[in-house]
Amino acid sequence: MQTFVSIPNWDTTNVQGRINTTITVSTTLECSRCCHQNKICDGFFYDKSSGNCATFNIEDGLIIYENTLGDFFYRKKDCLDSRYEYIWQLDICITFYASELSWNASQQRCAEDSGNLLEITGILGWWIGGTDVYQEGIFQWMDGERVTYTNWAYNQPDNMTNTVIPGGDCMRYGIYSKAKWFDLDCSNKFAFICENKMFL
Repeated sequence: MQTFVSIPNWDTTNVQGRINTTITVSTTLECSRCCHQNKICDGFFYDKSSGNCATFNIEDGLIIYENTLGDFFYRKKDCLDSRYEYIWQLDICITFYASELSWNASQQRCAEDSGNLLEITGILGWWIGGTDVYQEGIFQWMDGERVTYTNWAYNQPDNMTNTVIPGGDCMRYGIYSKAKWFDLDCSNKFAFICENKMFL
């Protein structure tokens, strides 16, 4: 049976996802069994006083606004590659590389791990997996999905128009600029973050 991890004092109004089922059970173990039997269940809330058990699945763009759901538990997943760590909020495995490579070389290194550069679809400097190299001004993630959430720095993206050779086609996460994003020349070298969805 997979492991469920409790997060003490978690603000249950800030969980991304959707409630699947709500039932009444006697114990936390019964609630965890209910979640375990549902393949799309990523975790559950359990209220000891009422016996209320609410299972949920992580889903981009949805926030669970209930604040009376009880203790919060998420399904711990093991990443196939031991260098990666599971991040339940994003339902992905990530690893950080401190070596500085170009955007293309960074993506290639991630692909060698069966992954991609990290795609940020919500609030989280490294290279990240967005580019407008295929159509100028239209940024998309490595899976072809158009970038909808953005966190651009002031006057960004600017396609590096203020430089001698314009052409900022690759997205960089700026760690010292309040986590804002920049479009830069893909041949610049920065550290990078890989993601993959390869679980045991």
